[in-house]
Amino acid sequence: MARYYFDTDDGTLALADDVGVELPHDTAAQMEMLRILRELFEGIKMQSGSAKCTVDARREGNDPVGSATAAFEMTWGQSEAES
Repeated sequence: MARYYFDTDDGTLALADDVGVELPHDTAAQMEMLRILRELFEGIKMQSGSAKCTVDARREGNDPVGSATAAFEMTWGQSEAES
């Protein structure tokens, strides 16, 4: 098992992971990146606008594994005639 670190950026705050988590392989790290992205988006509170979140994964020794970015745009409170 290797230790993976997941650095995050939700567009307002970038955090470097200095704790990490032990995972069996890179595929497990991919799944963890997706889980973290989902958590980041669940924490965003907005009525309209756009958001972009990024998770960068690396192994011990700063060995890059991959990066995942997701973005969405939401319009709320407008009738279809207004948009």
